[in-house]
Amino acid sequence: MTTILYDDPDGPKDFCPGCRGYVHLEDDFCGHCGAPLRETVCPSCGHHVRPGMKFCTKCGKNLLEKK
Repeated sequence: MTTILYDDPDGPKDFCPGCRGYVHLEDDFCGHCGAPLRETVCPSCGHHVRPGMKFCTKCGKNLLEKK
């Protein structure tokens, strides 16, 4: 279950699973730490990685590193 906070007039917000910073529900990446907020596919091994992970949980590839 996701907790939505209505403390901002810009709309609902949630927490980033990577750094716990505030993010908007429509964001794909956290503006604070860069963690993906949707399921990601590792570009190295193709493993599906949970939201908020900065590294692939299968091969260890840095998911925030530029290609």
